[in-house]
Amino acid sequence: YRRVSDEERVPLHRYIAQVMEEQNKDDFEPVLYDLAHHFTQGQVPDKALFYSMRAGCKAKEAYANTLAISLFTTAREILEKQGKKGSSEHIEALENLGESNRFAGRFDEAVDILKQCASLIPRQDKIHLAKILGKMGDALFEKGSLDECTQVLEQALYALGVRIPRSKILVFMLMPVEFTMQMLHTLLPGLLTRR
Repeated sequence: YRRVSDEERVPLHRYIAQVMEEQNKDDFEPVLYDLAHHFTQGQVPDKALFYSMRAGCKAKEAYANTLAISLFTTAREILEKQGKKGSSEHIEALENLGESNRFAGRFDEAVDILKQCASLIPRQDKIHLAKILGKMGDALFEKGSLDECTQVLEQALYALGVRIPRSKILVFMLMPVEFTMQMLHTLLPGLLTRR
């Protein structure tokens, strides 16, 4: 393989990927990582993207974080080369890449990627934005940046329409109201929710 020139390797990888895909068309799960690798090396971007995203998710679920990072990075690069920055696929790749970096203990990288991801989410998608900010808060907490973590989690709550009282007096005034609501939820769950 090392004696094969770069010009010959690309079609070789492409051929291997096509044969593997055809032989495993009923269940490509056992060769998922190989398909991602060979389609990427064979420079078949659409197939490389398809298999890299799926293989990245499989690696992330198995806590194979370094592999997941590599696969999601490949997916992100393909999407950016295709001019799909900000698309739902691109946001998904960034979210998974950020989370995989967090799981690998690469907190600075995770925060940077999740910031980029949050900046691409449409403002009207408040739940998704809060979810990304929550993941960023987790990374900051695990990194030990508690002040930054608090700020990001407050942004997440703010995105959902929850206001955090700033004064201690207001906190103490609102505490009995919140306590009463929680007691009602606990003692009479059907009263406050119509299900």
